[in-house]
Amino acid sequence: MKKILIIVILSLFLISACTPKQPSAVSIDIKKPESSKISEPEESIGEQKKTENLVEITAAGFNPNTLTIDEGDTVVFINKEAKSHWPASAVHPTHNVYPEGGGCIGSKFDSCRGLRQGETFTFRFDNKGAWRYHDHLNPGLTGTIAVQ
Repeated sequence: MKKILIIVILSLFLISACTPKQPSAVSIDIKKPESSKISEPEESIGEQKKTENLVEITAAGFNPNTLTIDEGDTVVFINKEAKSHWPASAVHPTHNVYPEGGGCIGSKFDSCRGLRQGETFTFRFDNKGAWRYHDHLNPGLTGTIAVQ
């Protein structure tokens, strides 16, 4: 009888040791590259919030093709079609016309990847000038952001 009890206990121990454990939930915080989303500066009393402008990307190109904004304004590029688009500072393939470095290829003005349909890339223009840009995946599509 003692042998049977010992065998049963050992069997239960072996069965529990061989049973796969349920993995615990793991939380992963995925962050976009810093250049793909530039946050607005905090407002101070009496300061006006900077304007946010929209540029739609379609098979026909950027709409509007030329956009005039004020220094410090934000532009949101949104992909409106199924094909991926990658807005970036001109010229292709260096992306180095916009004067702030730090992007994945050249300047900071670079989404650093193709945007899928409905995805956006937000960039704040802190430098005055006429900044040409292109679609890195479709280099014939170009546009201009004029910062005054």
